Amino acid sequence: MPDNIPRFLAEDIGLGDITTEAVIGSEKAMGVIVAKSRCVVSGLVEADHLFEHMKLDAEMLVENGQWVEPGTKVMTCLLYTSPSPRDRTR
Repeated sequence: MPDNIPRFLAEDIGLGDITTEAVIGSEKAMGVIVAKSRCVVSGLVEADHLFEHMKLDAEMLVENGQWVEPGTKVMTCLLYTSPSPRDRTR
């Protein structure tokens, strides 16, 4: 899986991604993945590989295969964001 990440990103982003260009910047923010409903968590290892590839600090807070309740934080990641469009005009 980790070897495929560059290809997956290239397929997803292609020649550019307007959302990425609008929100990725140099200001730090903490992203949190939260369960919206009772569920079995999956995909955290893959998400961790993606964040690692992008040189972002992520932490899995629960294990894949674990049942969690609504509102449970399952992963955090230190992100870099652009100022809000509102803030850019100030």
